[in-house]
Amino acid sequence: MIEETVVEMVLDDDKITGYIDDRFYPEKLPQDAVLPAIVYTKISAPEFHDIDVAYPRFQFSCFSKDLLECKNMAIAVKELFQRYKGICEGCHILQGVYLDEVKLPDDSGIHQIAVDIRVVYKKITD
Repeated sequence: MIEETVVEMVLDDDKITGYIDDRFYPEKLPQDAVLPAIVYTKISAPEFHDIDVAYPRFQFSCFSKDLLECKNMAIAVKELFQRYKGICEGCHILQGVYLDEVKLPDDSGIHQIAVDIRVVYKKITD
């Protein structure tokens, strides 16, 4: 459920979709993908055992042939999630937390910046 919420949040963000349109992929960049694009991966999914709160970690890998564009995409991802609070798609997001960012080396001429975000949320139950 949280993964679908995160996807919807990204694809509803005009700043991010201004760069990637709908080129937002799970797990890996498709071969011959049009750039710029973002790949998302759910890195971990810890939960508290005694309360209904989870805090998964997501990595958003921004890909572009232009370094400045890649940096701006990473900033847009950070701005979307950092300190975000709200209710989306059956999840009460208590806090979005920016964890880290790293520019990964690549000799292919494609720039990649990975942004790690933790989403602390509570599942909404009826």
